[in-house]
Amino acid sequence: MEYAKLGRSDVTVSRIGIGAMGFGVPDGQHPWTVDFGTSLAVVREAVDAGIAFFDTAFGYSGGTSEEYLGRALRECAKRDEVCIATKFIPPRAQTRAEGFSDAQWVRHSLETSLGRLREDYVDLYICH
Repeated sequence: MEYAKLGRSDVTVSRIGIGAMGFGVPDGQHPWTVDFGTSLAVVREAVDAGIAFFDTAFGYSGGTSEEYLGRALRECAKRDEVCIATKFIPPRAQTRAEGFSDAQWVRHSLETSLGRLREDYVDLYICH
């Protein structure tokens, strides 16, 4: 597997990454997702092949994509040997109506994602 620095950062990623949009409990937006056992098998195979970059998002399958990815990585990888990316959706009018400032929404989204992943940090946080 080939690896590279992510931009000018100190974060190293494999040149091949695994997107976890297909992991999680099927919902109206993602009815084709796979269960945890299949998600674990994909992550295990990826880690065994040297893949160290994994991407998910706050909204994939109601958050269960983050839960499955975090659980699978805990079972088959060392945290300091993988790069986890997740994404949040931009704040909307409804979000603001609920009392969130834009900064509060980003922080809330990050804290929610960290809880689902059961991690203290993510390596890359992206506005989706």
